[in-house]
Amino acid sequence: MGIQLQAKVSEWIGFVMTLIIAFGLTFQLPVILSLLAKVGIVTARALRDMRRYAIVACSAWPAIFTPPDAFHAPA
Repeated sequence: MGIQLQAKVSEWIGFVMTLIIAFGLTFQLPVILSLLAKVGIVTARALRDMRRYAIVACSAWPAIFTPPDAFHAPA
């Protein structure tokens, strides 16, 4: 039984675009936080106090929203 690649360009481009947008938004987070601090919406103390919750949220988010295994054996 041979393995054949059934790649589709549209799926690959969609995947790459999703990654580009996700990383772009992630790298903009410090800029957004700086602007929010400048306006007075968020303070350094508030960020420091919420750090533990942010770490738990960043750990729980991938655990909850991970897609099913893409490389499972056919039944």
